[in-house]
Amino acid sequence: GETATGSGSGNTPAGKAGDGGVGQIGTPFTPSTIAGGGGGGSYGNTGTAPHFHGVGKNGGGDGAVHPSADGATDGTVNTGGGGGGSSRGGTGKAGGSGLMFIKYKNKIDNRVFTFNGSTIWKNSFGAKSIDYLIVAGGGGGGTGYSGGGGGAGGVRIGSGFTVTPGQSYTITIGGGGTARARGSSPAATGGNGGGSSIEGGVPIQHLGANGGGGGGTSGDTSNGTPTGTARGQSGGSGGGGASAKTNSGIGKALT
Repeated sequence: GETATGSGSGNTPAGKAGDGGVGQIGTPFTPSTIAGGGGGGSYGNTGTAPHFHGVGKNGGGDGAVHPSADGATDGTVNTGGGGGGSSRGGTGKAGGSGLMFIKYKNKIDNRVFTFNGSTIWKNSFGAKSIDYLIVAGGGGGGTGYSGGGGGAGGVRIGSGFTVTPGQSYTITIGGGGTARARGSSPAATGGNGGGSSIEGGVPIQHLGANGGGGGGTSGDTSNGTPTGTARGQSGGSGGGGASAKTNSGIGKALT
């Protein structure tokens, strides 16, 4: 199927930051745990660890454990996991980059190609169709009074994509969304992850997935009071809202 992965987490009314979305299993390709969930959010109120941070899932970074504002973690490279959200002057962390598998069957066995970075793939094996798993980059985590976790990169899994023997294809692997420090512009929402895609052939065909949305922010705290909000950004999976009063972004996995 073709779907978004785990959304980033925000903060619940009770103050406990939400955990990242679980994400999607990447079968029939291996490893089967490909496709990271969104990074955990963080909570900017007073308290003692570990009560105020969220946990990332399957490649998603964890949120900061208050009061360690810089305790959030990045999304894992080549999983599409969202970056963890931070709070109170810390930096929301970067999302993990994406990846791609393509597979076709020849007369002997199944050939699987793994792409961890952008490149050119030449179909010199005579393949006429491929199975595919495309994972986009995860969104970066937000910061501010509290920051939501970044959404995981969109995932596209399927079979029967027509390819032309002898032709070259551009493989694009999306990077993770940028980390955001308090006071960053625009606002302190996390950056969106980059899309991943395969494109080429005769005629030219394109197949891709959107990057995850950056996590939201509930505002700056430079004067001790939260000011301004920004919802989680939309993307392959929506970035998490920063608090009960800020919404998550909207997931749109495919390109």
